[in-house]
Amino acid sequence: MSQEQRVKNLCQILLEMADGNFSYRVPRTKEDDILESLTVLVNWLAEEMEESLFHSGYVNPHAIVHYTVQSTFILNENGAINDFSPNIPNLLGVESDRLPGLDFSEILGDESMDTWRATIDSFLQSKINHTFLLLNFKTSKELSVPALCNIFRLFKNKKILVSLFNAVIRNKDEVEGSFPESGYKHTNIYNRQDMQVIQSVYDYILAHGNVALPKLGKLARIFGTNEFKLKAGFRYLFKTSIYRFYTDVRLKKAQLLIKNTGIPLKEIAYMSGYNSYPNFYRAFKIKYECTPNSIRKRLSK
Repeated sequence: MSQEQRVKNLCQILLEMADGNFSYRVPRTKEDDILESLTVLVNWLAEEMEESLFHSGYVNPHAIVHYTVQSTFILNENGAINDFSPNIPNLLGVESDRLPGLDFSEILGDESMDTWRATIDSFLQSKINHTFLLLNFKTSKELSVPALCNIFRLFKNKKILVSLFNAVIRNKDEVEGSFPESGYKHTNIYNRQDMQVIQSVYDYILAHGNVALPKLGKLARIFGTNEFKLKAGFRYLFKTSIYRFYTDVRLKKAQLLIKNTGIPLKEIAYMSGYNSYPNFYRAFKIKYECTPNSIRKRLSK
């Protein structure tokens, strides 16, 4: 693979991330140079952002942080849970009587195990008394809850405190006491499998904005659901229709290319999935209330 192509790949992943697609990855090569180091770093950044944003199974851009809650564990010197704040059972979805005496590692995801064990060993050997760790907690439903934890050992005894903050996120419609007019019931949308399917459609559109979107019936069959559930669920989660989102993704990517590259406008139109420049021109002008050419002229001044 040429260096020029590798640079283009790095530019592409940055455009994808700017467009909200964090599942895109740059293919690795066998080279040992600065471009390969950048590839590793950018792939890692995309992975971290994807995990932090999508751990709940979907992204709702109309959700808001309602309030934050501090949670605290008190552990003995070996890392077993002695006590905890009252909100912990609800956060993890477990019965409160299951936690006392449980090894702290048992409520962590596999990806956090090694880091936690190394930290406990350092506390036992008095190498450290305080540290910060990003840990992934697992709930009773096997969902991952990432949290930055403040971990320290008390002064007069060897007990360890693990303190973390987590945000309670509520949908704006819930806060306002109403639900969308889509007819999709609130109790149904929280079916985990439905959310995963709708998130997969969301990711598919982000990754395939440059090709024609299948008709809704075919799209539903591809992802193993029905057309009504797909339409209503997508509108509930993302507050827009599938085709509107598809159009917005294409036009946003086109806008980024116009602003940040010298690619001819007609080529950008085809790269954005439009079969003719006039169609692209009309859609772009409706979306941004200006023409593609006017943006490029303004930037060239």
